[in-house]
Amino acid sequence: LVLAWPDAELGIMSARAAVGVVHRRELRAAEDVDALRAQLADEYAAEHLGAETAAASGFVDELVEPGDTRRRLAAALWTLAGSSRS
Repeated sequence: LVLAWPDAELGIMSARAAVGVVHRRELRAAEDVDALRAQLADEYAAEHLGAETAAASGFVDELVEPGDTRRRLAAALWTLAGSSRS
């Protein structure tokens, strides 16, 4: 079971690092590298690192509001504990 908060970012690298790899040529040619990197990182994070994207792709089972985390996690653990007894 994978739970995530709605505002979580999930990925193998940060948006800034990914942009450095994916857009390296554009960044080399840019007049204002920092501004372009920030813009591209924001776009990358919105498109690829959001919890909703991860849930839609099957990497996250459920989005949980932070205030509901303890209750939802406890319910999952109780379910797991009950299923291991049978």
